[in-house]
Amino acid sequence: MKFRPSVFKGRSRVTESWIVRGHYAEFYPLSWLAAMPSGAKYSRFHIVLQAECIPNFYVSNVHAILFLLVCLAFSAFLIPVTEVSDRMQVILTLVLTLAAYKVSLTAWLPQKPYMTALDLYVLWSFLLTFVQGASIMFTGSLVNDWGFDLEPVSIVEGWTWSAILVMWLLTHAVFGYIGHQGRLALYLFPSWKSVLAKDDMLHQREKDFVQGANERVFNQKRPDVPSMDWVKAHLD
Repeated sequence: MKFRPSVFKGRSRVTESWIVRGHYAEFYPLSWLAAMPSGAKYSRFHIVLQAECIPNFYVSNVHAILFLLVCLAFSAFLIPVTEVSDRMQVILTLVLTLAAYKVSLTAWLPQKPYMTALDLYVLWSFLLTFVQGASIMFTGSLVNDWGFDLEPVSIVEGWTWSAILVMWLLTHAVFGYIGHQGRLALYLFPSWKSVLAKDDMLHQREKDFVQGANERVFNQKRPDVPSMDWVKAHLD
């Protein structure tokens, strides 16, 4: 049973960084409750608060910084292909900066069992920088160790990473335009309909498990119920 009272849909008065979309209380029927060894059942209820984080702080303090750092990583390809150490110095410096930023980022966000859009963006930034470093080592080996001509390798590398840079910039330009139109939350947040449907599915699984456990235990004859000595012996 769910009760959904009317609620003021405004920003939190504490931090001004959350929007409350709704709240309700869930009362579980007795058939959903796990029985104690004595057969008694204790009532349960959930108070659910539907809140959305306003992403402005993270867009300006995380996305913008990581975007600029990854853009700086492309400057490594302005160094000649044969200077692998100088190119890798640029990449490794930025990787260490990204790692330090990731450590501080974990202090801003709660620990979650799922990946958010911000987590995916940070991982994509690391992945792109890693691919840049691998490309630098590969092209350096082609020229310095395997005897490939410098000019064609430089041309192919330059055009390839120029195209990737354009795609990186265009992607951010598109999302920047969407954010300017006020529709960024549609792409960052799942719909409340899907969130509540998943929550209902988890409740259904819990109900099936509890009802099955109650039937297995309390439908047995008393002599067939394992004793505590038997349980302890098998646990040891």
